[in-house]
Amino acid sequence: MKKLLKTTDLQTLKRSAAVVFISVFFMAIVVYGATTISNNVVTGGNLSVAGRASSTSATSTTYLMVGSQSTMDIGSFFDYSGGDLAVQGNVEIGGTASTTGDLYVSGGTVELSTSSPTTTGGLFVRSSSDTAAGGGTSYSTSTLSIGNQERAINGCLEMVMDSAYYHCWIDGAGTALLCAAGRCN
Repeated sequence: MKKLLKTTDLQTLKRSAAVVFISVFFMAIVVYGATTISNNVVTGGNLSVAGRASSTSATSTTYLMVGSQSTMDIGSFFDYSGGDLAVQGNVEIGGTASTTGDLYVSGGTVELSTSSPTTTGGLFVRSSSDTAAGGGTSYSTSTLSIGNQERAINGCLEMVMDSAYYHCWIDGAGTALLCAAGRCN
């Protein structure tokens, strides 16, 4: 004959099932909470992200480095404090960029125009280009200003070739352009 479950055995089974269900429920919440961040992350150590990271706002009170420090040519001006920024590779700035300190460009061209940069090293200031008669490229007038009229700072243009220096400046009366051998003072 079949033996039927007693009432106490049925209650024990229900309790055991309830304990298993509640345990699984809380374990799922703990696992979900461990992989989801709702607002802020505060860490006393390093934060590593294995995949892509994006942010609508990021700040650093000391420095921000994008890329591998071991492959960057960081000059002596980068002291790892006070808001330094180092980027390995390319930087694209979609708006205005400004600095109150020095701008250091290590090897290469600074192109201030809307045309494609040249491969010749130097500083080029150009306005937009047009195709000239005969198929060449012509550039309309552009300005490179050296000196500061409001502060009475004289501009000096220095040129060098094979350790020979020449410089040009405006004379004290402001009536002539003078050039001489040597460096700007």
